[in-house]
Amino acid sequence: MTTPRSSVITDSQVVAQKMIKLRLAHLEELRSVVEQEGILAEFHWRVVESVDVFYNPHMFEKAAGPRV
Repeated sequence: MTTPRSSVITDSQVVAQKMIKLRLAHLEELRSVVEQEGILAEFHWRVVESVDVFYNPHMFEKAAGPRV
């Protein structure tokens, strides 16, 4: 019996997950240092839940909508 491809986690996916966790840990530490130094407002730090990435300029323009 074969496993459906969508449920298989590849080695590259595991490595990507580890890289993301490492980078997020660095962000948390950087924010901690910035807060300790009392300069958070100067950094314009925002916490977001997601990021959209567009590789096609046309799709980016479509998603961005009309410019004001």
